[in-house]
Amino acid sequence: MDPIHRNCRLHRCEDYGLNAKKQDITLYWKDDEGGNFRSILNLKTWLDGKHQKLLFAMDGGMYRQGKSPQGLFIENQQTISSLDTSSGTGNFHLKPNGVFYIKTGDIPVICSTRNFKDNGRIKYATQSGPMLVIDGQIHPAFKGRLNKFKYKEWCWYSTR
Repeated sequence: MDPIHRNCRLHRCEDYGLNAKKQDITLYWKDDEGGNFRSILNLKTWLDGKHQKLLFAMDGGMYRQGKSPQGLFIENQQTISSLDTSSGTGNFHLKPNGVFYIKTGDIPVICSTRNFKDNGRIKYATQSGPMLVIDGQIHPAFKGRLNKFKYKEWCWYSTR
């Protein structure tokens, strides 16, 4: 059993599967007036006003003090915030951290920050703090500690 599902057997997990070729995966940060959404409810209300249905949402990425993205954020093929490869303290700088992105062909990809290459054909991307799973194994910094987290979010995909 893979580490994600093994962990889900120990903790309450919610899982949402989708087909990126049939359903849109979109990253949102600000509304049409430039205001941060600040909550999933605000995003849902905004999308309802545009007659769009929100099927699933989760907080993605990490943010600076002023609520701007920490690290890479690409929206509609426009880089809003650049890749951050700096060292420092805190969760964001625990290496390796990762990037989740959607290619223009609606192909989802997860890679480590050091392996990320922007080839100009990326629709959406967000950089996050430490990768929870690396090459199929739980990140060494989290081994034995995952049960201490009350709530965790992660992004994963399967090629099956």
